[in-house]
Amino acid sequence: MTTMYLIHFDACRGNTLQGRIQLINPDAFFFPAGPEFPLQLILEAWQNMKHGYFWDEDQLYVSREEGVTIADRVTLTDELTELWELTLGRKIDITTEEDEQLRCSYDRCQPLIARKYLVRFSAWGSSDGKPYIMTKPDPDEFCWRAAQIIASYQLGEPQHLPPGVDPRYMPEDEKHRALRVPSELQPNAGFTVTVHDSRYLEHVGAPMRFETAFTGW
Repeated sequence: MTTMYLIHFDACRGNTLQGRIQLINPDAFFFPAGPEFPLQLILEAWQNMKHGYFWDEDQLYVSREEGVTIADRVTLTDELTELWELTLGRKIDITTEEDEQLRCSYDRCQPLIARKYLVRFSAWGSSDGKPYIMTKPDPDEFCWRAAQIIASYQLGEPQHLPPGVDPRYMPEDEKHRALRVPSELQPNAGFTVTVHDSRYLEHVGAPMRFETAFTGW
């Protein structure tokens, strides 16, 4: 997946998170406005902590090891896992026989295996010699869930961009020029997101900084 933004979580109190979206890719020269985007960021921060992906000390408000422990102990682990699977899909183990069937005759066997596991899938592979299928993301369900979880999501005024200019419509050379500056001078916009239940932010603190390929839906 292509990196689209650099995300900063600057403050988190109760059920409110404040941060910044930094533009780093000329192909994603806009600030996502739908509630699904901040939920994707909250989930990705949890996954990054859970798997120890915060390598630099200034990326995370605690040590990498403490981050793993915090992520493992969140109250809503089952729900966050389900939401993450709606975003990227869910891995389901299949038998070696089913894997061979897919390799020999995908078009014929794919519907049969999908029916057996009661899922939709279009990708399969193997990990450590164990075959699996990957379910399709479900953007409609995810967006519906996001609307129930996110109470409000507000974007601030863009910084380091010409006043009144929609960055989506800037000429390509101007986009590239805006990015050829020190990181602190690259275009960004602050955001404030409030969730209905503070447990969705149980793992979040400040500072947190990570790159994301998400752009909402």
